[in-house]
Amino acid sequence: MSAPSLRVPASPRLRRQTLVRALIADGTLCWGGHVLANPAGGTVPAQCWGQRDGLMLAWVAPMLPAGEATMWEVLPKEAEPRGRIEAEVEEGGVAFRLEGSPFTRYHTGEGIARPFLYPILGPGGTRVTRGYPMEGIGGESSDHPHHRSLWVAHGDVNGSDNWSEEPGHGHILTRSLLNVYGGPLAGGLTAAHQWVDAKGAPVVDEERELCVLPLAGGAWILLLSLTFSAVYGPVTFGDTKEGGLVSVRVATPLDVERGGRIENSRGGVGEGQAWGRPAEWCDYSGVVGGQAVGLALLDHPSNPRHPSHWHVRDYGLMTANPFALSYYFPGEGQDGSLTLPAGGSAKWRYAAYIHGGDATEGEVLEVYAGFASDAVAELVGS
Repeated sequence: MSAPSLRVPASPRLRRQTLVRALIADGTLCWGGHVLANPAGGTVPAQCWGQRDGLMLAWVAPMLPAGEATMWEVLPKEAEPRGRIEAEVEEGGVAFRLEGSPFTRYHTGEGIARPFLYPILGPGGTRVTRGYPMEGIGGESSDHPHHRSLWVAHGDVNGSDNWSEEPGHGHILTRSLLNVYGGPLAGGLTAAHQWVDAKGAPVVDEERELCVLPLAGGAWILLLSLTFSAVYGPVTFGDTKEGGLVSVRVATPLDVERGGRIENSRGGVGEGQAWGRPAEWCDYSGVVGGQAVGLALLDHPSNPRHPSHWHVRDYGLMTANPFALSYYFPGEGQDGSLTLPAGGSAKWRYAAYIHGGDATEGEVLEVYAGFASDAVAELVGS
């Protein structure tokens, strides 16, 4: 029997580092593990995992050319492919390790206001996000202690402050970890979170999915899916700049005053051209310890309010905040609040892309094209 093949349909844009999925009806392609023959040469690891619509075989395509379909041959795995991800539940969080070495951790323990990812290690093992307040690193800034590396938060959810850590703030509680997994391609988790106000009263439920995808050269992608359910009554995400559904505080050497660079998909450079502006993605880059690194946040086309506006500052904060229209456009009478009716829900999808170099060298435009395309392959032979 010949090896089955998978066809990835053409797209009008060049795509890089694209997660491709194929629905596997009977699961036989997952028995024993496989790799896929890359049309450009070599092989890439494949991994199966279950999703709501069935069992999926997934892989990362390093490059998908514009205007051309590509064929990928499924081959038996002869040896454990490089890039294995381990996910381990520990006290207060989930640790992710790449070939035995830690590179990020999802913190969920008691005593913190809300979950966050730290450290975020990029090419050369460089810390791409700030250590404060989790740990002290010489020369770092120490403002805004609620800026914890990479996190999800918003400052006005039914009037509850779930952004700051000032007296009277709310919390995001981790009710359960529904799924934690690792494998030759990716690691991830699904968590049930509950947003509560300062008195502990529930405001909204959130199901959060994280998926980490290591790439060549120490780069990697974090896929983030947030589904909010208004199970306790209507939920309003208020019009405030103090928030954003995905946020990062970059390492201090990446601050613009230290030589860092902000750039967005519309050609805006620096806070003056990027703050409050709509864009498909926004990138922060610079040099940390002699290593050129960057971190881009990508806004999926399916998101409410796409393309997001960005609360991004020269001092190192970057957050996708589609709600703060009265701040972005003062005096125009705009209201950026968004209300979910009782029983309603809304979903946002983001990616964080940790890369070498600036946005151009890191090929953020092409990686965004892959993220936005939701590439689905078709089984064409066996």
